[in-house]
Amino acid sequence: MIKIDRSPAPPELTPEIIEMKTNAFKANHGLAVWKEPYIMRGLLNMTHSKCCYCECRLDEESKYMEVEHFHHKEAYENEVVLWDNLLPSCKKCNDHKGDHDTVAEPIIDPSKQDPKDHLVFYSFQIRGKTDLGKTTEDILNLNDSKHHVLPRFRICNQLTDKLNELLETASSLTADSPRGTKTRFRNRMIRFLEECQPNEPYTAVKATTVVNDKKYSDIIIILQALGMWSEPLVSLDQIMRRYQLDIEK
Repeated sequence: MIKIDRSPAPPELTPEIIEMKTNAFKANHGLAVWKEPYIMRGLLNMTHSKCCYCECRLDEESKYMEVEHFHHKEAYENEVVLWDNLLPSCKKCNDHKGDHDTVAEPIIDPSKQDPKDHLVFYSFQIRGKTDLGKTTEDILNLNDSKHHVLPRFRICNQLTDKLNELLETASSLTADSPRGTKTRFRNRMIRFLEECQPNEPYTAVKATTVVNDKKYSDIIIILQALGMWSEPLVSLDQIMRRYQLDIEK
């Protein structure tokens, strides 16, 4: 989970439309008044097509987006189409949250709180380090073995393998290495760091894994010594670090 910058409401979601849809829902709770292409498209764009909670990709074949009402729609009818109450979620996270009352017992709203202030990473699990984080962990079942922990394990292993390959190549570079060789390696590093940006799935897990791997630090030291640690590598690294979680000791 990472901090989401909430985009402005779609222009189609006018006060008049909000009132009309809210009244329609109050009259019939079976009406999915929020299922409008412009609402769903706006929510997907806001999170780069990721679940706001687990960060899985929502445009993959086996997954689809559900409109998540942060304050549950049955208990808080007046917020059923309020933009600030809507988030994109995968079915698993939405099912786990269910009709939990986030007013009576708050969880992290990633569009309002920064998850890294409340969560830590430990052995492929995401755990709460504050009361808000612990409640979020429990309610969303963030450490479901099959749907969350196993994908994180696979992602971390893939990143470790890539770092092994990158460090091996970086260690062979010298000041006398051909410019083309240096350029090709630099481009590999750019592609690697691009995989850890907020538009990619599982950003928090990727950023935490990479930043805390000594091999990554060793690569940076080599590139700095060769004068190769410059833009856009510096910028990509800085952005990635914004999303890393603390490691639980």
